[in-house]
Amino acid sequence: MDAGFTMPQKIPEEHFNKITEALQSVNCKTTTHELIAVLEVFRQLKMDIAVTGESGSGKSTLINALRGLNHGDEGAASTGVVETTTEPSMYQYPNLPYCQSTAHRNMTCRSLRTHWRMKLQNSKERFSPIFMANLFTRSRTKAKTFRHHALQSGKIGDEDLAKLCTICKRSDFTHGAEEVKIVLEALDHFQLDVAILGETGSGVSTLLNALCGQRNITCSSTPATGLRYPDVRFWAVSGIERITDDSFENLKQFMDKFDYYVIIVSDWQKALHIELARAASQLRKHYQFVQTKVDCHLQAQSDLCYSETDLLDGLRAQCAEELKKANHDHSQLFLINSLDRNAFDFVSLESVLSSDLTTIRSSAFAYWVDGMVRQKQKHSTCQIL
Repeated sequence: MDAGFTMPQKIPEEHFNKITEALQSVNCKTTTHELIAVLEVFRQLKMDIAVTGESGSGKSTLINALRGLNHGDEGAASTGVVETTTEPSMYQYPNLPYCQSTAHRNMTCRSLRTHWRMKLQNSKERFSPIFMANLFTRSRTKAKTFRHHALQSGKIGDEDLAKLCTICKRSDFTHGAEEVKIVLEALDHFQLDVAILGETGSGVSTLLNALCGQRNITCSSTPATGLRYPDVRFWAVSGIERITDDSFENLKQFMDKFDYYVIIVSDWQKALHIELARAASQLRKHYQFVQTKVDCHLQAQSDLCYSETDLLDGLRAQCAEELKKANHDHSQLFLINSLDRNAFDFVSLESVLSSDLTTIRSSAFAYWVDGMVRQKQKHSTCQIL
């Protein structure tokens, strides 16, 4: 990949124009921190999902199935021949802490709209702007009622609500909630860019194919996507040795185009992966180390009278020692065979990636907005001068 390539727009043009206009007068010094604070509040926000139906239709059974619980498990909804949900009963999703489901017998479609106000759409990001609009509606009576309901239902805590109100009052958002609503809608379309960095022949493209569940993707200026990682673009960056040969500042400038890095370890002697990790750390961005072609390493050691488990343990110990020498003993390294997703640490790598990308999404978006606002205001100042 050419180090001078231009990154495609991270959100659609329509939302880019809206957010640019909405934030044209904000204070650059506070934009990032305020956005991160607002997005953190919405990350903790609870969504209510109503499961409705006639008596005996299986509402509680459905909720248990959705929550991955069996009848009789601790925390499972009560089921039986006799109606068990004559009153609304709330159940927490164990793997989705921001979702609450409620079973109720006689909730009609009309009362459902009246009772909940907010509907679960395709994602939590789509739900947040609706919540924001109701929370800070121009109607004081409606806003007061909505806030009371949000607090009573546990949808948002007192501390988070107070923080959100304070930010909207003290910020330079010209119309408060409307600007935040536009930002949240833009977040729903925001694309995270993940770079898979490795030397020539290190298996960059093969790892990209494995992560995206596709075949025959080669290194190019076009990103790849996968169903497991929505709104994430994976970039195959092979030949990283050519980029690291340049100045360290140029390396950082190139890497800053991405939000997250998967760094392939190829040669412990040249230690290019350590240089990449140092650049990522200075950019305050996250990364993971990966050693590919572990199956080839095991095959090369097959003449030794050791089991595969012993060989893997030895390889892990060696990698841990090398990371410790480089003052990266806190870092994790995944041993994988990109051609076999079930071998070695590939499943663990996918799990960590899913968690990391979810965690950094809000902050990456906030810093991107901050950079965009600064660039826009700098351009406007130059035009005035």
